[in-house]
Amino acid sequence: MADYITRLPLEVMQRIASLCQFRDVIALSRTCRQFRHIAGDTYVLQWCFLNQIYGPVPKHLPDNEALRRLIATKLGSRQPAITNAIWARLAAAASDLPQFLDDLEDLLAPYESVPWDDVRISHDLPTQLTAAGRNTIGMLSTWTVLCSPAVNNFTLAASLSGLATHMLNPDTFHSWSNDYRATLGSQISFCLAMGVLGHPVLNNMPLLVQRASSLYHPVVWGDTPPLQAELSTSFEGRQTIALLTLCCLPWILRSDPGVQVRNDLPQPHKLPLLRPSGNIPLPDNFPEDLDDPEALAIAKFGCSAKHMDMFMCAPSWVKWFRSNVNALVDNILEGEWMGYVSTSQGRSGEVPPPSHGIFFSIPEPHGINGDTIPLTALEGKDGRGTFRLDGHVERSTGKVRLTKEWADSSWPAHVLTGTVTPLGFAGYWAYAGSATIPRGFMWLYKKAWVPQGLPRASMRSEASSAA
Repeated sequence: MADYITRLPLEVMQRIASLCQFRDVIALSRTCRQFRHIAGDTYVLQWCFLNQIYGPVPKHLPDNEALRRLIATKLGSRQPAITNAIWARLAAAASDLPQFLDDLEDLLAPYESVPWDDVRISHDLPTQLTAAGRNTIGMLSTWTVLCSPAVNNFTLAASLSGLATHMLNPDTFHSWSNDYRATLGSQISFCLAMGVLGHPVLNNMPLLVQRASSLYHPVVWGDTPPLQAELSTSFEGRQTIALLTLCCLPWILRSDPGVQVRNDLPQPHKLPLLRPSGNIPLPDNFPEDLDDPEALAIAKFGCSAKHMDMFMCAPSWVKWFRSNVNALVDNILEGEWMGYVSTSQGRSGEVPPPSHGIFFSIPEPHGINGDTIPLTALEGKDGRGTFRLDGHVERSTGKVRLTKEWADSSWPAHVLTGTVTPLGFAGYWAYAGSATIPRGFMWLYKKAWVPQGLPRASMRSEASSAA
């Protein structure tokens, strides 16, 4: 059979190889010189990846060719050997992605149900993550950007909720190396946030909400806890805090018995996670011998998540994160915003109706003052009536601070404090007279990310609240 195929034109051989599982391409490369050459061919690597990718790419990309162009744009300045190495990693991982997700479930199984006293019985939970474990989280974050596997897999999302909860145990977080814990925290939080949007995750949520809310509370007596202090002073740390808020709010919102289905939250496939700039969290490390097809293929990965120990994407992950935050800041004036606040940092059954009709503008005579962008929105609406927002966003830090005042002055003003993330503004709200004492979570996002605008279920909630 191989002898017959080698008589075909090169273009036909490339097309056949591009339709194969990548492990089969590598197996063929061992049979003859022609196939060995094809195994490192850029065309074969690209289309083997695209043909095997698991799940849908984001809806704003019309087809896989658009995805190929995005990745090629990102790799345009790389050396050919490095470019091929990255495509090979993508192809190898895509070919094994279903098995990878199954194995990742096994790897994260201990976190499906985290005990409340996980400090005392930490022997039941791994304190340290192995290098393979850290890099599989990196690979999962890449795939969540490309095709959202965490959204498609309930068990994985449930396990991620436990991993995020355990991560917020200060002893656990500070046992991780300072070299990777900030990046890893943002990756875990992002993947969980996407998973929570895809599934009503229940596992570990009460404890996660408690620990996430503690990251906002000031310390009246004594110093700020080390975990809160460390996360709040770095870009990735602030992203971690904000994304954990996004993980908690859908669970809190679904406690409203009047709205059983929350279909007014952003949908993962509508989020602009892949932008024309081509910023994608891709593998950052490479084998020593870039001319060896087996090295390119990372044959030793096998099918197991436990062996995905060369798929590291930390530097490119941070670049992707920063570029998405900057892009959202650049487009902050475009389109309508909406969102939610919670009346507590837990499930109370009382969920205020959504805010909507928020259109930001830059107030006159103010303009953009260096890093700070002033914002105002005059005609927002919620269950209390019409309100306005005034405040600013800082481009370099992503920090957001907005004052919310209602036309009906009997309602006390609120201060919304948070961070710009790829999924919107997330943080907490407080009364203007005590702006450092959180009263609940807040999340603002673009209406364009919601399937059908403001659905009837939410309108019923709004009507009952307004009444």
